[in-house]
Amino acid sequence: DLLGIKPVWNSRGILQGIELLPLDEKRVRRYDVIFTGSGLFRDLYASKFALLDKAVLMALDASYNDIIGKYPALTLSLDSALKPLGELRKAGNEAIEKNSVALNWVEEAREILKQNPNITAQELGKISSMRVFATAPGSYGAGINRLAERSGAWNDRSELADVFIKRMGYSYSQDNQGELATKSFERQLEKVENTYLGRASNLYGLMDNNDTFDYLGGLNLAIEKVTGKQPNSFVIDHANSNNLKITSLETALLSELRGRFLNPQWIKPLMNEGYSGARTMGSEFIEYLWGWQVTSPEIIKDWVWEEVKAVYIDDKLNLKLDEFLSSGY
Repeated sequence: DLLGIKPVWNSRGILQGIELLPLDEKRVRRYDVIFTGSGLFRDLYASKFALLDKAVLMALDASYNDIIGKYPALTLSLDSALKPLGELRKAGNEAIEKNSVALNWVEEAREILKQNPNITAQELGKISSMRVFATAPGSYGAGINRLAERSGAWNDRSELADVFIKRMGYSYSQDNQGELATKSFERQLEKVENTYLGRASNLYGLMDNNDTFDYLGGLNLAIEKVTGKQPNSFVIDHANSNNLKITSLETALLSELRGRFLNPQWIKPLMNEGYSGARTMGSEFIEYLWGWQVTSPEIIKDWVWEEVKAVYIDDKLNLKLDEFLSSGY
């Protein structure tokens, strides 16, 4: 939707292609998008990685004539970048001022050319078009989850950001399955203002495992490293396609904290489960809360830990939770 690209479904509900949507009174511009995927997503949905890359190129192609009209020296590079589209190329006339994909492509291509005048037109077009990133083939995890747990292994949060960039800096496209492109990834992160995590199920929350702060938290931390500030971050709930919701990361995290981990109606049933209940309360929840503390300290403030202490250590809810946790189950 940000790119102005629409999926095309057949009569059986199977994705059969994508379609460029025109700019109009409601869709006044195209926004540039970077996609980051997990190793599992890469393995299971490699064809979707290629489709995302194609969507970016279609958005770029929408401003083809305006780009070569204003920057004729980039014609060969642009033609090379758009070659994978094949018959889908339309050579549109949209002004690059209304197309952030095209505007960013031009700016990056000119910057790279300034730094490396000897780069080939093909390579320039390819590098400037990279928008889909993940870990190296056969590699899993962004590395933030394990490092956050080993707090004695690092002194500054920026060290974790460096790890995220190095591990996630592999580019994927229709004709490229995992090329090291750390510099390109870092350049793209410099332009990011908003980040989004899509959730298709309510089976797990944001603090039920370490994947969410590993990827979304790690991404936000990496953006903070290259821009000096955390981006606006959101969670998209599309478990029900007829009732889509977009919530700020802060609201989503703190609502989950209040609604579950500090809620007596969640705690009391876990107390009936003995050891496994205590393990869910203490070990995993605290560990993942710490992961969000490391990646998003502007959200997990002092009062959060004070409240956790009040409930779990001081027995603020009068559940005899302090006795339960020290009972040796």
